Amino acid sequence: MKSYINHSNIFISRGRDMKKSTMGMISTPILIVLIVGVAVVAFVSAWYLKPAPPPPAPERPKEIVLTYLCEAGPEPEVMLKAFDKYSDLHPDVRFDPDVTPRDIARMKVMSEITEKRGTYDIYFTWLQDTLWMADAGAIDPLDKYIQNISSYLEKYPDFLLTSIQKDGHTYSLPVYWNSLCMFYRTDLFEDSAEKAAFKAKYGYDLRPPETWQEWIDTAEFFTRPPDLYGYCINGKAWAFYWDEYGVSGLQSAGLSPFADFENNRVNINGTAGVELLETLAELTKYSPPGWEAGDWFTFGDQLFAEGKLAMWHNWYYPWPTFQNPEKSNVVGKVGVSVTPSVSEEGPHMGQLSGGGITISAISSEWDRQAAAEFIIWLLKPENQKELALTGELFIPANLDILEDPDVNAFLKPQPFIELVQTRGQTFFRPSVELNEVQNLWVSESAEALMKIVRGEMTAKEAADWLATHMEKVLRERA
Repeated sequence: MKSYINHSNIFISRGRDMKKSTMGMISTPILIVLIVGVAVVAFVSAWYLKPAPPPPAPERPKEIVLTYLCEAGPEPEVMLKAFDKYSDLHPDVRFDPDVTPRDIARMKVMSEITEKRGTYDIYFTWLQDTLWMADAGAIDPLDKYIQNISSYLEKYPDFLLTSIQKDGHTYSLPVYWNSLCMFYRTDLFEDSAEKAAFKAKYGYDLRPPETWQEWIDTAEFFTRPPDLYGYCINGKAWAFYWDEYGVSGLQSAGLSPFADFENNRVNINGTAGVELLETLAELTKYSPPGWEAGDWFTFGDQLFAEGKLAMWHNWYYPWPTFQNPEKSNVVGKVGVSVTPSVSEEGPHMGQLSGGGITISAISSEWDRQAAAEFIIWLLKPENQKELALTGELFIPANLDILEDPDVNAFLKPQPFIELVQTRGQTFFRPSVELNEVQNLWVSESAEALMKIVRGEMTAKEAADWLATHMEKVLRERA
């Protein structure tokens, strides 16, 4: 054991001696070179191993093409004129519009929402659809791109704001708004001989109808074919639903909300719902030949402007046409009144509508920025005034534009302002859920009417048939 220890001490001692000897052999210059070399290697390694700098942001494309989806109709299509003017001023931006029939356009919107295709950069979005599209993630808030957006909002009527704002964000800056009303011929309704004859026949004074029974009576009274008809029902499914049945009739029947999404039920086949279908079916008897294929744009508006209808229930938009002597035989002979209701007390309700350009949430960054620049340009007073003077956007949403002397004299909007302020015209705002599904029962609502007209069903049977279909849609959605 002692010998082992002694050998170990010798080994350790020799190791220390060898270490000292080796250190002594390295000269000072060599040591300096080694240290510098290590430092250089460390520096070079650090340079090559550090994260790469981010690539430079892509430059704005030399040409931007904004794809545009809208439903066929005067209001969305008037934007095409604005596109042309903007492209003349900004040659690097051009527009690729897709103007399609209403039912097809809505199907395309649904595909964009569900499949996130990114086909379109901008939409013409109706007021009633705005928050539905926002909830679906289809459109971006405009306040992401437009500074001082409050300066635009303060020029709008207060009742528009609840249709375009949610959670502190603004999704649309509409260029116009409107609702539903009853146009009527003042030269007929105020004629003393007509008033006397009406009272003798029906036992009450002639006036623009405020109840469904009055609507039937006045339509019957003024039906004198082939030159004059009391009314004209919209035969095309989309026009019938978005005018007489879904967005005014059911609401004015006191059935709002008529869909219960929690229990997947509708309440359209009770007493008021059945009476509504009876009323609309009765009005077909006092409508001109061809009503079955008619809609606002291609049939009813033209007949009223020609003086062949005593009454015409529609959205506000044709008012400028009815006041244009180049397009109308009834200039100065048109009044406006509320939507008839189930009772004189109301509600006299029309859906609030209108619209403006919205920006797709799944478009490219540069396209969204270019779209915002277009909207800012579009909302300049001089451009809003030019659009207002086309007569296609009635009523202008910007109150300053509406009060412009030239615009006011051209549009003559006072009767509609009074309708809202003094006649009890109220607005129906569909829920997001209702907006999501009501397109799926548009055609069946018109078919329910036709089943009554053809004598295949009573109004009660048709209402039950339609309710069954609507509830099936709600269950499938759930």
